[in-house]
Amino acid sequence: MPQRKILHLLITAVASVLSRVGGMVTILITGWYLSPGEFGVFAIAVGVTMLTLFLRGGGSGLVLQAMAPTEFAAFGGSMMRVAVIFALLGSAFTLLAIPIANSYYGRDDLASSLIWLAVSTVLFQVGTYPRAKVASEFRFEALAVTDIIASVAKLSVAVLCARGGWGPATLAVAQATASGVQLLGALALARLTPADIRVPRGWMRATWPQIRAPLGLSVLITLSTQIDTLIASLFVPVVTLGVYFFAANLASLPVQMLIGSLKSVLAPYAARARGHRALERANLEATFASGTVFVPLSLMMMAAVYPAFSHLLWGQKWSESVWPVMLGAALLIYPTIQGLLEGPVIGLRQWREYGAILFWRAVCRGFGVAVAIVVVRSFALDGAATAIVLTIGVGLAASIIAYVQIRSLMVRHRIDRRLVDFEMHSPTVYAIVGVVATRGLVDSMLNPDLRVGPIGASESAIELVLSFVIFSAISVALLRFNYLGKLKLLLALAPGPVRILACRILMIRADTVSALHH
Repeated sequence: MPQRKILHLLITAVASVLSRVGGMVTILITGWYLSPGEFGVFAIAVGVTMLTLFLRGGGSGLVLQAMAPTEFAAFGGSMMRVAVIFALLGSAFTLLAIPIANSYYGRDDLASSLIWLAVSTVLFQVGTYPRAKVASEFRFEALAVTDIIASVAKLSVAVLCARGGWGPATLAVAQATASGVQLLGALALARLTPADIRVPRGWMRATWPQIRAPLGLSVLITLSTQIDTLIASLFVPVVTLGVYFFAANLASLPVQMLIGSLKSVLAPYAARARGHRALERANLEATFASGTVFVPLSLMMMAAVYPAFSHLLWGQKWSESVWPVMLGAALLIYPTIQGLLEGPVIGLRQWREYGAILFWRAVCRGFGVAVAIVVVRSFALDGAATAIVLTIGVGLAASIIAYVQIRSLMVRHRIDRRLVDFEMHSPTVYAIVGVVATRGLVDSMLNPDLRVGPIGASESAIELVLSFVIFSAISVALLRFNYLGKLKLLLALAPGPVRILACRILMIRADTVSALHH
């Protein structure tokens, strides 16, 4: 993997983490102010928009991600018009669905969330063109700064709305705010001229071959991400749905921190390699190898610290979310690795391959939630048990299909099978065992059998620190002794003082890392 690409990935990953921290804090703050029932109402709104916004941007977003800089002058303006038309159409469907949704679910507070989600959709889709243009020029650092600003704005609006009693609409308003800030930032960075948005005559006929496959893929993307929420909302009480939705979002925070932004880096790089078999294979192999190392550790860190973190922040309010978050994090490992691989697949415009990924993901999520609901109904489960069964049903189905599809993708592109076998199992098992070891050590050190009465905030804080330190040590040991080459490459990109200090802590010869740096 070229050093420049690694640097872009590293900078984007760090900036993405910083910007997504705002999203994480937004969920934490709204979790403090909003009840599980209010989260359930927002989950219903998300499920409804799966139907009304299923066309998304008409496939324009996928095409724009895979465009080389020279292609923007040819049909960039046409793609922007496609995005705007389909966004407005989806928003109109959402507004028309409000009375039907209110009547079916019997929730008067559902309408405001749907209205703001419709607004957010238009802002987001309009921003896809200028963002893609900036990304095609590899100006990822500037986009990352824009994302950080949007994250701060999202957090600020969420705090104001939550404290002001906006209820479920808080999350939708915050999302619309972030989309608006990202749009303004992308427009400022892109510096679009009239030529950039000019639409030639006969643009519809010329554009159709470009968006025909991506349009169908956009529908599959919607189904593969929201179908479980829609189906669950039809059978599960709103409070339990809120717990499941809250836990699913928390478990996926590490995913949201990395996968979205990194895909926007990987796709343009893969687009430059399109047509060169060796470079295409190198893109996939590098993404796969990096994802299988860092994704399990990122996700399982959430599982390691969440029990103490939940109790410290909310007390018993969200105690029913502990097991769904921990199980959800473990079951998201393979779907997240697969999500990273989608970047090169999109950049290479392998639409059939991408369509198969999305189709089976949607089928498995729908099948998983259906089986979970059957189990819940058969055993008359409620509350926390229902949320756990939903998490296992959806997560297990998604994990199995992702595992199968990753291996299939690697085989088709002739990636070394020994590498695939090792990377698919070793880091994942290591990370899961690391969580088990962390929880066991923390429980032994705090001696829970001798506790009298409820656990206090100070005990929860100590447990949180111990969990973080122990799992971090386990993660560093994995990187230091099993993935020294990748670790040296990352350290080589760090500033001098940071690189030297890290080498001393990790007992790595600084001269070997400096040689890579130069």
